Amino acid sequence: MMFTRLQLLQQSNVMLSKALTIGIRYGIVRTQFKNFRDPTTGKLIERSIIDYQTHLDRLCPLLAFNTAMVFGNQRILASYNQMMSNVT
Repeated sequence: MMFTRLQLLQQSNVMLSKALTIGIRYGIVRTQFKNFRDPTTGKLIERSIIDYQTHLDRLCPLLAFNTAMVFGNQRILASYNQMMSNVT
């Protein structure tokens, strides 16, 4: 039962990582609103949506949570492996 819970933690971490990868890559590639002036040419260009604060406000806490989940999951897995080696 405990191993199943560990697998659920690991899979949720993998799924969140994939979703964040998609969101961050999309934010870098997607552009909108010609309101940014290029300093070299002086032309109006579109900005990536990753440059907008609201986009970062949504993704950064999730990225931090995912990073904490990775380290927490590694520590729980190490504790589980140590416990199982003591049992057998």
